[in-house]
Amino acid sequence: MIVAITSSKGGAGKTTLTAIATASMYAYTDASIVVVDLDPQASFSNKRERETEELTEIHVNTNMYRTMNKSFERKGKPFNDVETIDLFADFKSIKNKLKDLEKKYDLVFLDFPGSMNLHKNTLALLTVLDRIFVPFYVDENTFDSTFPFAKSLYEFKRTGKTKADIYVFFNKYRDSGKNASLFKKVDEFLKSNDMNVMNNHVYEDITIERYHTVVPPRRSQAPKNVHHWVEEMYEMINHKT
Repeated sequence: MIVAITSSKGGAGKTTLTAIATASMYAYTDASIVVVDLDPQASFSNKRERETEELTEIHVNTNMYRTMNKSFERKGKPFNDVETIDLFADFKSIKNKLKDLEKKYDLVFLDFPGSMNLHKNTLALLTVLDRIFVPFYVDENTFDSTFPFAKSLYEFKRTGKTKADIYVFFNKYRDSGKNASLFKKVDEFLKSNDMNVMNNHVYEDITIERYHTVVPPRRSQAPKNVHHWVEEMYEMINHKT
């Protein structure tokens, strides 16, 4: 299963949300997971490298240590794997590498570069995905670029250019106060365009920006906890179509 959280908009939070989703799914499900860093700047893999260099300094009483220890006991590894693939390589070789990873892992998450126009392979990779999750925000510039991108994905699906199921959700979501009514209007608009809008969204939360590729944010039953979004995503990934 090949999955991506992606958007045409740079700075939409793709890498941050990919890290949160994969770290959480690895820690709290039985799935084996790899993140494939396709970004020439290698932001995901560089962050993982920095984090693993610091692991020798963590204390046994920290949440990080306990989480990794539980994962090690269950899966033999403390956190999910990370691979890099050269976006500019021959597309056939990229597809073959992804096929090999699919045989080894339950879930292969692709971390795309910031711009979808960086190389023709970026768009071509959309056709090999099984699930696509598109983050929306409601400011005019972001929406004006994201909506046509999401619309084109659904057209790809309709015309058979991709087999992926496509879901959209809100990032930096607010259900009260500033912009709350705008989120509601955009939600209605997306549904009127027959898009699959997730029930759970990623609420605006400064702690999310301090994301980690090794361990997930803390889980809780609080309505705005990011794990509700992760759990719904996991259900969508495992939903048989």
